[in-house]
Amino acid sequence: MQKRVQEEKVEWIKTANGNLIIQLLPALDHLETALKGAKEKGEQSSWLQGVEMTIVELRKVLEEEGLQPVQVEKFDPNLHEVVQATEGPEGAIEDVFQMGYTLNGKLIRPAKVAAGKGK
Repeated sequence: MQKRVQEEKVEWIKTANGNLIIQLLPALDHLETALKGAKEKGEQSSWLQGVEMTIVELRKVLEEEGLQPVQVEKFDPNLHEVVQATEGPEGAIEDVFQMGYTLNGKLIRPAKVAAGKGK
């Protein structure tokens, strides 16, 4: 009985952490978008370095809780959502609009991608 209660408690904590992580993902997306935009403009500042360090630290904490980014080399309908079909090799991911994630091996958000549609 105690073992089962302990297992249920661990699962409850994982679920609670998972809900919090899902709520934090949009903030991580916004920080990454801001960093990408600033780098594309060639901006360099201590503020930008602070944003980059924040992203690294946030990713580290989330990874320690079991969050992993979805691989985006080749299209997999179980992991990716196509939001744009492009000219290119069929199944090749041409661009990633929003990173997808798994939490403790379970998909919590598919990656939104542009994928090649072939000929």
